[in-house]
Amino acid sequence: KSGPNTEILVNMTTAIGSGRPTLGNINAPITVVEFSDFQCPYCVKFAEQIYPQFKREYLDTGKAKLIFRNYPIFQAHPQAMQAAQAALCVYEQGGNSSYFTYHEKLFANSESLTIENLNEWSQTQGYNITSCLASQSSRIDILKDMDDGTKIGVKGTPSFVINGKFIEGVLPYQEFKKILDESP
Repeated sequence: KSGPNTEILVNMTTAIGSGRPTLGNINAPITVVEFSDFQCPYCVKFAEQIYPQFKREYLDTGKAKLIFRNYPIFQAHPQAMQAAQAALCVYEQGGNSSYFTYHEKLFANSESLTIENLNEWSQTQGYNITSCLASQSSRIDILKDMDDGTKIGVKGTPSFVINGKFIEGVLPYQEFKKILDESP
C-alpha cells in the first residue's frame, strides 16, 4: 500500500509470532516485522528500492533484525498464497538464509509466480517443495500470520512494526531510516 503513514503502538509478541523467517542479528536492538505479499506492487517496490539499503546498513551490520510475516491479499493477487507457501517450504528445508534468497527471487519475479516457476526456483536452490506444497502445512502458518496481522491493524501491504511502532505503506528510504534510528 502506498499513501498516508499511520503510526500506532502494537503488541510486539503478536507482531513477531514464533518460528518465522528472520534475517540479521537475533539480538539486535531494532526489530522490524514486515507483513508482505509477494505480488503486491508496493511490496515489490519496498523489496527493490528500500530493502537492499536497509539490509546493507542495518541487517548486515547487526543493528536490526527483520522478521518476515506473510499477508497475501489473494483476492487481488491470485498467486500470492502459493508463493508464500512455496517460500515457507524452502524455509522449512533450508532455514533463514535459503528463505531470504528465495524471497528475493519471488519479489524479482512477482509477475510470474506459477507453480512451475516456484518449483523450478526452489530446485535451483537444491530444494524439492512439491510434497510440502501438496500437504498445505505452510498454509496454516500463513493464516496465522494473517490473523496476527489483522489483530495489530494490518489492512494492506506492506506493513511494518518497528520496535512496537506500526507503519503502513512504503516510505522513502530516508523516512524509513529515521524511524529505525529513533527506535528505542
